[in-house]
Amino acid sequence: MGIVDLHAHVLPGVDDGPADADAATALLAVLAAEGVERVVATPHVSPRHPPAPAAAETALAALAVAPPPAVALGAEVHPALLATVLRDPHPYCLAGSDVLLVEAEPAIMAEVLEDAVEAVVHAGLRPMLAHLERSRALAPRHDRVATLVARGALVQVTAHAFAPGRAGTSAHAARRLLEAGLVHVVASDAHGTDRRRPHLAEADAALRASYGEQVCDGLLRENPALVLSGGMPTPPRPAARRRLLGIWRVGRR
Repeated sequence: MGIVDLHAHVLPGVDDGPADADAATALLAVLAAEGVERVVATPHVSPRHPPAPAAAETALAALAVAPPPAVALGAEVHPALLATVLRDPHPYCLAGSDVLLVEAEPAIMAEVLEDAVEAVVHAGLRPMLAHLERSRALAPRHDRVATLVARGALVQVTAHAFAPGRAGTSAHAARRLLEAGLVHVVASDAHGTDRRRPHLAEADAALRASYGEQVCDGLLRENPALVLSGGMPTPPRPAARRRLLGIWRVGRR
């Protein structure tokens, strides 16, 4: 099974992703080369990028002759636009599933994200918190994240956090969340071929070396596919011995 990328900005001209169809096609070619079989286009829905399902459909049509991977539509919804989106959420859910990707940008307060989870669940959908390792309010608070997961939230962290040499705050937070059994999916959050590129191949190799094949495939392949089919993925929790040895190996490269 190839990688299933649930969070990527690949549509041309709709947000801060590729500027045109050529740039979008180039990004899709990179994703294919990194082993991606399916990708969900998740354009921003935010105060800066208002809801525009028709524009997303048009942008997707511009990629009709693009190479694999297969592209489906979704969105990355800022909590400030959540009430608007929830009036008719299905155009924004990931590939027609019941999962809505909610942006967890660094400055958003924990209470706002917790309220967003409750609102999405109340609407009969499943919230997925995007790039949670970047959240200054929630990433260090495993107790609060665990409560949200128990309420039905899914957690996505970004492939770049696991790339060799990454040692910043967000990379540390991503590993700690994974080791606590609080991560369901690793995705690219790709925006281009240079700026914010996918890093999925690097993450695939690093996760496999650090945590083993089962954890790696669960995060990049099996759980994302399960999300899109309506299943409920289980966050993998690596064994302590393999985890420590693997981090040492990756860090020494």
